[in-house]
Amino acid sequence: CQNVRTGRNKPGIGMKITDERIKALDEICFPWGGLRSSGPKVITFEERLDELRNYKHRHGHMNVRWSDDISLAAFCSKLRF
Repeated sequence: CQNVRTGRNKPGIGMKITDERIKALDEICFPWGGLRSSGPKVITFEERLDELRNYKHRHGHMNVRWSDDISLAAFCSKLRF
């Protein structure tokens, strides 16, 4: 979806999207601003770091299991790779 947003908001960058496809997406109220503008709160790096510190304090390690905290596990996974 990010490539679609970029293609519409910055033509020539991201996915090439036709006017017809933009109209079709507009008809179903596609969120062009992305999740940050209308979705869940964006968590800062410092907040994530605090969450990781707390996780380590509680569990004794920083190998965050997806079943424990999917959001924090995704954050850690992105850092590693």
